[in-house]
Formats: sequence, structure tokens, C-alpha cells
Amino acid sequence: MNHQAPTPSLPLKTGITPRNFPAQGREHAYLDTRATSAHREVSKRRAPRLQSDDLLVRNRSKARLITHLKSVQGLDAQRLRERLSECGTKFRMVTCGDHVSQIQNWSHCDHRLCPFCAGRRSRKIQRDYLPKIGAFMRHAPVPVTPCLLTLTLAHKDGESAVQSYKRLYDAFKKLIRRKRWKAYFLGGMWAFETVLSKDGCWHSHMHLVVFRKRFVDDLDGLKADWLEITGDSYVLNLQRIDDIKSGVKECLKYMAKPSDFDRMSPDHIRQLLEFRGKRLFNAFGEFAKFCETYEVTAEDQEEWCDPHLEALVTGDPCPDCGQPVFEIVGTLEEITDLCFRVESRTAKARARGAPKISC
Repeated sequence: MNHQAPTPSLPLKTGITPRNFPAQGREHAYLDTRATSAHREVSKRRAPRLQSDDLLVRNRSKARLITHLKSVQGLDAQRLRERLSECGTKFRMVTCGDHVSQIQNWSHCDHRLCPFCAGRRSRKIQRDYLPKIGAFMRHAPVPVTPCLLTLTLAHKDGESAVQSYKRLYDAFKKLIRRKRWKAYFLGGMWAFETVLSKDGCWHSHMHLVVFRKRFVDDLDGLKADWLEITGDSYVLNLQRIDDIKSGVKECLKYMAKPSDFDRMSPDHIRQLLEFRGKRLFNAFGEFAKFCETYEVTAEDQEEWCDPHLEALVTGDPCPDCGQPVFEIVGTLEEITDLCFRVESRTAKARARGAPKISC
């Protein structure tokens, strides 16, 4: 079936360049934080955060990071500064006119600290691992239930980010060798996150998707093992995943979340640059062995395909309403402006009780 791009209710048409957009909605100077107070006040009343808000947050975070890098010596900091300056100059927006389906950074640098490229890495991992997770649940030697597990460490004064990472990773390796752990789980995958706490110390934790082979009737025992291994930490949260796609996104969303560089100093940035070459995500246990040998089939890809992870092109159906989508390429200011107008119009339609548009 051949799709034709619709004539959207907003003044958007395929082929229109961003510079020709009507001036309506341009009163917000998106790169001037002093002029975004009205935009932020409106956004506070919305949940979840809109994509236009997310673009603003990531751009502010990138600008702060570039400023900090001026004071960092060595570690290829100045080269990174140049790469970040060129990143995020062009964006591609995919919309049906009523929903913003995708916003992609067309000038990416792929550095792990870049706020604009973090989501790109997360989506790639999701595309690679979702089919393998589904296949593992089918082929596991015993029935397994996916769960979300969070491991945290107590803060230590004077500990660098890399030292905190090493202490947490070493403790994790000891935990998965314990008899009690092996009795409950068949491996999984982990993602590392560290944030700067209010007391100025690094707060490091791991987010895991684990495959439970039997009900954990001794969670206190696992917490006791974790406390014994770390010596000062006992926080261990475990919850069942009902929707595996949402669970994997929950685990990996921390890789896509921009760091709060506003609260960091140049020394903090230098410590984050020292993570170069260190793995911040991996599979482990029986699941890792399975991933090494299993070849994903076309059926797996189709079953675990998430339309929000796949790149859409003009004529593809919108994942939200089914209308054909079209593409627009523009600068950050232009795409943010247009995105905000589409989202605002959609929010007003929902508030009036308008039905969801569908083909």
C-alpha cells in the first residue's frame, strides 16, 4: 500500500525547510535560558517530560560540559571539546503532524559523555539484546522470570569515580559467585551509573536485568551477602518485570540520561574521562554464554521489534496513530521550536477529549 504524506493541521508540509516555518511559537529563544522560564513553567505541569524539554536539557548539559573541558589538561579533553562543539548542530525530526515519532541527532560524536549521543547508544543496545533476551527465555534449561535488580554502594570521602566503579564491580563479581546467588539466578546484564551526590561524593550503582529461576524466598540473605562483601552497603532492590521491553528500557535508560554537569567541577569531569576503555554495560552468567553462540533469527527480530527503536522514513506509519510520517531536518533551535508546537497542539487536543487519530 502506497502512503502519501498527509496535510497536517499544523502548517507543516513535506519539503518545507525549517527556515520557512511560520514565526508562530518562535517567541522562545531556546538557547537563552533566561527566555525559557515560561516554557519551563508550562512543562512542569506535564508528565512525562516532553521531547522538546529533553532537547533543552541535553543542550544545556552539553554547553556546561564544553565549558568545564577548557580547564581539563590531558586525557584528550581539548579534542573532545572540539567534537562536542560539532555534535548536535543538525537534527532529523520524524512526525505525522500530530505526534513527534523520533528526533535523531544527525551530527553525532558518539562520546559516552555527550548528552545527545547517550540515547543513541541505549537504543543500539536495546535493538541488539531484546531479541536475545526473548530467545533466552524460550531456550533456558529451566523456566526463568526476568527481574530488575539494583545494587548500590555507600559513599566514601575522597574516593574517585573510577575507584568507586572498581569497588562496586569487584563486589558484584564476588556476589555472583556466591552459592545463594547461583541458587536463584541464571545470569543477566548490567549497566553502571555514577552520580555526584549532595555531599560531593560519587554515588555508584548497578542496574541489572537478571533471570530468576526460582522465587527468591531469602532476599534478606542476599542483602546479608552484599553487606558482607562490601562491608558497608546493604541496599539491594529486586522486582519482577512484567513487560520485558519496558524492563530493559528501565535498566538502560540511565545510560541515556544526561549527567548533571551543572553541579560538577572540572576535576569531576577529569575523573569521568578516566573511564575511557572501561566497560559500563555487559552480559554475564548463563545469559552471556547464550549470547556468544546464539544467532538471532528473523522471527526473533520481528517478535521483539520496537517501532520506537527503528529509524522511520517518510511514508512509514506513525507508531502512535498509524498516519504516514514525514521527515524534517533543521538546527537545534528550529527542531525544538517545531517539536514544542506539535506537542502543545497534541496536549490541547487531549485536554479537550479529542479522540486519538487513527487510520
